[in-house]
Amino acid sequence: MRIPDIKAQLKRFGRDPGKYSQLPIRNLDSVASPGLGTLMFKTTVVSESGKDSYTAYMQFFGIKFGEEKDLNLIIPAKVNNRLIYHAKPSINNNQVQLYCGCQDFRFRFSKPLYDNKSLIGNWQRYTRVTDHYPPVNPENLCGYCKHIESFLIALKASGQITD
Repeated sequence: MRIPDIKAQLKRFGRDPGKYSQLPIRNLDSVASPGLGTLMFKTTVVSESGKDSYTAYMQFFGIKFGEEKDLNLIIPAKVNNRLIYHAKPSINNNQVQLYCGCQDFRFRFSKPLYDNKSLIGNWQRYTRVTDHYPPVNPENLCGYCKHIESFLIALKASGQITD
């Protein structure tokens, strides 16, 4: 899935990611994998209270890599002690996988993302403890938490991804 596909389902779920508050980001890192054509970003997102922080990952697929810089391959990356270049991932064009360590992401969105091959890692089954609350995502709609939205905004603001 691409980010717009996930956002469309998130809106059907009843959440507008544009209304999420921007949260502080720490330690934004990336790992290029030219053999797989992927680029993974990792960060730590601080909670609204400032007391907690969550590790978040975003992996883009279909990334073009090359040995020399040109109009499309503009971002340098060091892989196995050699410098290569890659294109900026596009949220509109590249497939993506997501992960956040927060409970909201795990309980609401990890299963639908896993089913759509858009979850980084394995889905961890959740066994409900109570039965007097309605299911948190009965339609199994894909989506993401406010930490992922802050991550997306930070990646766009830093020029590492594009629309």
